[in-house]
Amino acid sequence: EARYFPVVLRNTLEGSAQWGAVRVAPDSVQFVDLAISGRIIESTGKRLVLEISARDAAGRVWLEGKRYEGDADIGSYKTDAALKARDPFQNVYSAIANDLLQARGRLGATELRELRQVSELRFAQDIAPDALGGYLRSDAGKKSALTRVARLPAQDDPVAQRVQRIRERDTAVIDTLDGYYAGFAEQMQQSYGDFRRTSYDEIDKEDRARASARARTILGAAAVAASIFAPSSCGSNATCNLESAARYGAAAGGVAAF
Repeated sequence: EARYFPVVLRNTLEGSAQWGAVRVAPDSVQFVDLAISGRIIESTGKRLVLEISARDAAGRVWLEGKRYEGDADIGSYKTDAALKARDPFQNVYSAIANDLLQARGRLGATELRELRQVSELRFAQDIAPDALGGYLRSDAGKKSALTRVARLPAQDDPVAQRVQRIRERDTAVIDTLDGYYAGFAEQMQQSYGDFRRTSYDEIDKEDRARASARARTILGAAAVAASIFAPSSCGSNATCNLESAARYGAAAGGVAAF
């Protein structure tokens, strides 16, 4: 699930046509414009709860441990074709995508352009710290210190050009890893969907059984209480015997139901 869910979110983001390249990568991949991470809180065939965080290359927090939850769309469980066409919890991923888009909307064009420069310069400083150091600055002393571009290397800087070629190869490696994650998710989609569908049916049966048990308990308790506290209206021995028998029958039935 920890490998499968990111691919579904990636597909959701790419399907919105609001983002550039979206890739699923290991935690060790650092120098990207925006990194999204998540934690699975609850995952069954009936309910999904995720905790999502997102931070950009400048250190700006877009989402901080925000919880997203939703119930399964039972329409996705009706047929195999429907299950393949739409994830049962697509509403959860769509909510994440909408919040990310809203967070991006709070940034201006200059800030978004600077994010790409910051991620590239951070990569360059990691590769060649002596030659390409000093191009970034930090807003030290502020409540939320952000990494900013202090200056840019010259376009004909040979070291910067070599680092750029390394960056392109590094991106190709990330693309390859993303392909592996996508292939894994595609291979497990059918079997995992069947598992979810079975899980949903079993949980639904259990919920109905619990609801029925609660109803029997309440009705049984009510029957016992009624048999004990109902006022007596007998006027003769025969009537009193019948009433006692009725009270005993109600109490016995109530206890059995309880």
